[in-house]
Amino acid sequence: LTKAQGPTDTESAPGTLNHSAKIGYRLSKKIAVGFALAADTMIGSGKGFDFKDVQNFLNWGKMVETQDLEIQGVLRVAYPTSTSSQNSGKILSVRAQGNWTIKTPFRNWSFTTATKLTSSFYKNPAAANKADFSVSLEPYITVDLFTDVAWVFEGYFDANHAYNDTTFDFRQGDPDSFDLGPSFTLNSHTSVTTTMKFYTQNISFETATLFFDLTVSL
Repeated sequence: LTKAQGPTDTESAPGTLNHSAKIGYRLSKKIAVGFALAADTMIGSGKGFDFKDVQNFLNWGKMVETQDLEIQGVLRVAYPTSTSSQNSGKILSVRAQGNWTIKTPFRNWSFTTATKLTSSFYKNPAAANKADFSVSLEPYITVDLFTDVAWVFEGYFDANHAYNDTTFDFRQGDPDSFDLGPSFTLNSHTSVTTTMKFYTQNISFETATLFFDLTVSL
C-alpha cells in the first residue's frame, strides 16, 4: 500500500487514497443538480489532501428507457480550482457521459457501461500541450456468486486528441486496463470491492495494482 508502480513508471511511488463526495438537489423525479469534490492523499508522504477540480453536475436518470436498455445521462463541468489546472492555464472542461444498462433475462448478471466525451479548454492550448478532447469506454459487469458476494469485471479503454496534433487522430491516453475481483455487500448501505487492476500493455502480477473500494450510501 505504501508503494505503487504502473506499467509506464520508471520507479515506484507512494500509493494513494482517493476521496470523493458529491451533494445534489433533485429538481424533478429524473433530474438532479449538484457539485462534486475529490482529493488524493499519498500514503506515508506526510502530505495532506491534494484537491482536484471542483465540478458541477447535471444527472438525468432514465433519459432513455426501453424493455432492453436504460440510459442515464450525466453532464459535468470542472473548474480550474486545483494547482495543476491553474498552472496549465485551464479554463474549464466539460464531460458528457452516458451510463448504459443492458437488461437481460439473467437475474444474477449485471451489464452496464459508461461512455465519456470530454472537452478541455486552455488559455494557451499550444503551450499547455494537453489533451483537448478525449473519449473512453468503461464496461462494468458483475455476476452474483453467492448471497451478497459478486464477481466484478471493469474496464478502462480511452484515447486522447492533443491540440498540437496536426490531424484529428486519437492516440492512447492513460494505459488501458481492466479490473477483476470480488465485491461484498455488508448491509443495505455498505459494500466493499477488492480488485486487481491489470494493464493491457503488460498483463502480469508484477505491474498489477491492488484496489480496495469502500462505498457507503445514506
